Amino acid sequence: MSTVKSDRLLHTFLRYLVSGGLATGVHFSVLIALIEYRLSTPVQATMIGAACGFLVNYHIQFHWTFKVSGSHKRFFTRYLLISALMFGLNAQIFWLATMPEPLLLLDNLPYPSHIPQPKNIAYWYAQIIATGIVFFCNFLTNRYFTFKPIKQVKPVQ
Repeated sequence: MSTVKSDRLLHTFLRYLVSGGLATGVHFSVLIALIEYRLSTPVQATMIGAACGFLVNYHIQFHWTFKVSGSHKRFFTRYLLISALMFGLNAQIFWLATMPEPLLLLDNLPYPSHIPQPKNIAYWYAQIIATGIVFFCNFLTNRYFTFKPIKQVKPVQ
């Protein structure tokens, strides 16, 4: 890979990290609020949080992260498809991590004693695991499929 291409990929990845961080902040805020106030189950809360993060993330990624131009119909349709797949992947990983055996393991992970431990700390760990896996899968699919620029075809002369 040439230096220019690798620099561009690194800059895109860093912008993706920032936009994803903002969307993840929205996701986690909604997740925590819904669970702490007992407004939904943990799996429902993570799905609602992911949907809120989705709404924030599309516009940031379209305009800033991948800097594409073109039809929102094309890009949003692809983004919706990939997001639906990642939504399901997030829910599956979270569900697996909150089964009784993994949940017991996560609940017994060390936590700094000088920081007050949140209620139900295991679901926090489960979501961190799911988010990490989905993050990298999402970057790769969005970079190489969702926001892949349309190739300009030169007319035959």
